[in-house]
This record gives sequence, structure tokens and C-alpha cells, in this order.
Amino acid sequence: GLARLYAKHGLNKDALVLKLPQLCTRPPDRRTWDLLKSMAEYTPAAVEQLLQSYIDEAGPGQFTHVPQITEVMCKLPFGADGSASNRALKLLQRFGAQVTPDRPEDLKIIVEDLRAFMSSNIPPTVSEQFPRTIESLLLAYCEALTAQHTADAWEMPGDLMKRAFNGQPPVVLLEQLQRSCLRLPLTSEKTLWVVFRHLSPDSGVALVRTWLLQNDAAADVDRMERCARHFHMAKGEHAAALDLLRWAESRGLQVPAESARKWRELYFTVLRATAEERATTMKRGGAFTSGGLDMATPAVHDGGCGTNVVSSIATEIPLRNITLTERGMLEEEMSVPSDAAPCDPGQSAASDGSAGEGSTVDEESEARARLDAAVKRRELLAEMAIKAETAAREASEEEAIFSSAVRGEEEGRLQEEEEGIEAPPSCAAPVTPDPQLQAERAKAQQLQAERAERQLLEELAAAERAEREQKEGKDADAARKKAKKKVKKERRAVVEDAA
Repeated sequence: GLARLYAKHGLNKDALVLKLPQLCTRPPDRRTWDLLKSMAEYTPAAVEQLLQSYIDEAGPGQFTHVPQITEVMCKLPFGADGSASNRALKLLQRFGAQVTPDRPEDLKIIVEDLRAFMSSNIPPTVSEQFPRTIESLLLAYCEALTAQHTADAWEMPGDLMKRAFNGQPPVVLLEQLQRSCLRLPLTSEKTLWVVFRHLSPDSGVALVRTWLLQNDAAADVDRMERCARHFHMAKGEHAAALDLLRWAESRGLQVPAESARKWRELYFTVLRATAEERATTMKRGGAFTSGGLDMATPAVHDGGCGTNVVSSIATEIPLRNITLTERGMLEEEMSVPSDAAPCDPGQSAASDGSAGEGSTVDEESEARARLDAAVKRRELLAEMAIKAETAAREASEEEAIFSSAVRGEEEGRLQEEEEGIEAPPSCAAPVTPDPQLQAERAKAQQLQAERAERQLLEELAAAERAEREQKEGKDADAARKKAKKKVKKERRAVVEDAA
């Protein structure tokens, strides 16, 4: 206010200029910066002289006051070197050249101050220089990162990239950060996960896979378990972890013998979690009409390690698009019999007339028939479960309607009784039931009876169908045995005639 009065009345401001250094503190506090901003318009030469002294004191580890310096600089009148924003840009570029990964906080201060100028109203020719300066500063910082630097030093560029470029940093920055991460040894795995948190899920997954291949670390089951956990959290689904394990299998992973069981347990746990996760997002009966629950992941389609085979897991739903390794694992863990290879009984009889081979064919046919019967039983049980759930839902809705109707009737009757008690006996009228409520009650009872009858008929039809299928299976077995005996008898007759 005093400076404004001096300027208004045209007084000599030499006293103010001489007093200004005494009012400023070292190191400068908030009051000092407020004073400099208010005096910049009236005594620019004195403010600029003080500002230069603060700039000279700034350096690595001493960049705390840089945002205040540039703010006061923008209050000064334009000089011969261009606009205030251009002068601030040159100053920040000079400070940015002194930033190193040893002091990550310096990088944060400079980049945040550059971002502040990006959102201000400055000429386009100058404003486009600020994001370029941020990019070059982060690029040089990432190139200087080594395994000896702290986790904070590694985390800082990824965090600043997302904020400075609205979640879409330039490709050259991401590539440089990934190249720096690939220099990390196996002992710096925690540092890798620090960087992983600030990358997009796809970029992070690609980085970790490349790092595992480069360090030949995919055979470490504990490390793969940690990778699977991080992938699951990054993408929000167990399929990301399953895709990692399939990718490792497709690259010819050689797990040590002592870790083979642990690897299979990890694989089965992830496979089961993925199946349960996907089963909850689809209707239970839909898995059978579409050929089973789809377990496809990018590794199956891109890596070529998948086969369109069907098996089942604890969800009692067939699975498709699983690998041969997973098929064998399921058969071992869940005791699911494997599908027998196709075999022609007539061809076997022509090539070899021994009874032993015929017996093997018979056993394979019976095993296949048992497997088909088990699948049909599961389909039948699933259909019955869906129907029962639908019937229960309808029953609960009808019961709620009926209960509300009965409650309304009871409330009306009680109200009428209370009114009857208050009125004289000669005036009391007989209570007659409401015809509409009686009709609703009769309709609800009829619907309940029809539903019970329909459910009973469906259960009887399902039982008859299962019994008929079982009988047809027995008739087919009897016909095969009869044909087999006939063939044996004819062979024996031919042998006797030849003798």
C-alpha cells in the first residue's frame, strides 16, 4: 500500500528501495514473497536484484523456492529478453539441467512448475516449449537411472509422466523407462514393481515378460507367483495371471524337479480361480449350449499353445480352449477320465483276431459311454437347478403379493371392529368379507397348486428321460456283446473247418 501511495503522488522511491532488502529474510518466507510480488510493479529494479540473489543460491537440493521465484518473475515488467514466461522457461531449463536421480524431489519441483505454465494464458510459441522441456528433462533423468538409485528415484518419473501428459505420455518416454528397467538385476525386483504400478497394464505386462526372459527368471516359481499376483491386481482379473503362466509354458519353461509340484499347484490354483471368475459372469446353462466355458486368453491365440479340448473343473461346467498341459492337470487333480482315441472295432477284428484287443476296445467304449452319461447327468442337474431357482423366485413374488393382501384385509377388519366397539350396538352392522380379497386369495392358491403340479411333471419327465437313456445304453451294450459272441463263434467255426 505504501509503494502504491508513493507511485500515486510521484514521490521519490529511493527510501523504499533502500528499505526493501531489510524487510526480506534469508531464507525467504511467505511474507518475503508476498512483499516482492507487491513491490515488483513499483520498484522492478530492486525486486529483480533481490530475486537474482535468491536464484544464485538455488541449486541441487535447494530448489524449494523455485516456484516462488518464477511467480515473482512473472510480476516484473517485460524486459529486453522477451516475455516473463519466456524468462521463466529459460530459468527452469537451467535448473533442470542440474537435476539428477540422486535427488528425485528436485525433478518433481521443476516439472510441477513447468506444468503450471502449461495451463496459463501465454503465447502459443512459448507455451509449446514447456511440454517439450518436460519430455527432455524426464528423458535425461530416465537415462541416468541405475540399480543403485532408491525406489523413490525410480517411482518419480512414472508418476510425473501420468500427471504431466494426462495419462498418455509420449512413446519415447515409455520406451526409455522400460530400457532402464531392463537393466535391473534380479535382486532389484521390488524396484521393478515400483515402476510397474505407474505403467498401463499392457505396457507393464510386456515389460515384466521381457525382464523375465532377459534374466532367465521364469523358472523361479516364487517369482512367477508374485508376477501373477501383480498382473491380477493390475488388470483386475485372474485371466491375466493365467495368460502369464501359459506364456511361460509356450516359451519352453524348464522348472526344476524340486519345484515341479509347487508349479502345478500354482497353475491349478490360477486356472480354477479363472474358471470360477468367468463362471459367475455367465448363465450356468449357457456353458453347455456354447460348448463349455471359454477359457481363452491372448497366449492361447497368439502363442499357438492352445487346443480346443473340453474338460471340467470344480464348477461342474465343461471348459474349452484350454491347453494340453491344463487338460492333464485337470485329469490328475479332479480325477476326470481322459477321452479315448477313436477306434474302429471292425478294423481291429480284421487286423488282429485276439480276444484281448476286443476286450480293450470294449473297455474304451464303456469308459466313453460312462463319460457321456456323466455329462448328460450334469446337464440335467443344471437344467433342474435353473428351473427350481425360477420357480422359487416366482413363488416368493406370489407369496409377497398374497401376504400384502392378507395384511390389508386384517387391518381393515381390525379397523371395522374398533369402529363397531365405539358405535352403539343398535348401529353395528355385520362385517362382510371383501369379494376382491377373496378372489385374489383363491387366485394365489390356484397359481401355487399349478406351479407345484408343473414342477412335479418336469421332475417326472426328467426321471423318465434319464431312465430311458440308461436303458438305451444297456441295450446297446447287450447288442455289442451279442455281436461279439457271434463273431467269435464264426471265427471258431472257420478255424475248425480249416483244421
